[in-house]
Amino acid sequence: MKRFIVFLLMIAINLSIISGCSTSKVTDKEVENDKSINEQKELTVKISGPKSPAIIPLLRIIDTNGLGENVKIELNLYHSMEEMVTLATDKDNAFMALPAHTASVLYNKDIDIKLLNVGIWGCMYLTTIDAECKGWEDLKGGKLYIPGKNSPPDMITKYFLKKNNLEPGKDLEIVYSNHTEIAQLLELGNIKHAIDAEPFTTLHKETIDGFKVISDYSEEWKKTEGEEYKLPAFGIVVNGEFAADNKEIVDNFNKSYEQAVKWTNENPEQAELLAMDQLKTKPDLIKKAIPNMSFIYESAEIAKKSLEKYFSILVNYKPETVGGKIPDETFYYKN
Repeated sequence: MKRFIVFLLMIAINLSIISGCSTSKVTDKEVENDKSINEQKELTVKISGPKSPAIIPLLRIIDTNGLGENVKIELNLYHSMEEMVTLATDKDNAFMALPAHTASVLYNKDIDIKLLNVGIWGCMYLTTIDAECKGWEDLKGGKLYIPGKNSPPDMITKYFLKKNNLEPGKDLEIVYSNHTEIAQLLELGNIKHAIDAEPFTTLHKETIDGFKVISDYSEEWKKTEGEEYKLPAFGIVVNGEFAADNKEIVDNFNKSYEQAVKWTNENPEQAELLAMDQLKTKPDLIKKAIPNMSFIYESAEIAKKSLEKYFSILVNYKPETVGGKIPDETFYYKN
């Protein structure tokens, strides 16, 4: 390669002499350092995530060229489980934002991914429009609406009910639905109690009369498991083959993601502007929801303790929720 570059320079020097221009001698070292001659090859890196506020740190990385000027980032949003699995199995898809339990499921299905970090925690709430309802004990004899049967909100809610001496089916009735229908029923006053999540909780506080949070699941988790544990929500995974071939880019991504999470917390208004084109949400909703979304960066190695606690509880209720078993050591990316 060096011989080829020098050969090209010799041609350029000869042409300069023919045209009457003087040219100084150029050394091999100077050629190697000349970016106009030895430019880095541009690389395209594919990143994917859900159409939700979880993608905001990714948008920040794209907006600031967080992976370097020579790295072009291509963003893909998934809208369903099927789309997410398709992207996860695509070796050209380098990084993906997804729920922590889903990362475990994919890994246990032998999809070549590693968990890089966790950036969002908690974001689930026990809510009501009943002014007399003050806590878990007041659910007795009533109905509790949950979005998604056998989902993590379902499993964790049942776990908390048990911790508060309530037995589903005996002390209260569990009804499954989705966020949209639950919100409509609450607004009409047809139901009283429901499990909610951000950014819906922030929206419902403004649009549903009497809507309030009885229990923040992040705080309930610390109460039942200990202050040292957080309740994982969303993390970033990296394609295993990509990680093996591009360690510098992966480590750079991790650093950029940590900075992007910090920026999101410190700049909710700018974060909303960054996300509006992608999310098409109600004005001011994201800005107001960000302080409640627990954007906290932890590398996979640091988050492992909280993740294993979380997985152990899910696997006891329904092993399929995490892919049949708690992920082993190789699930966690090591810097």
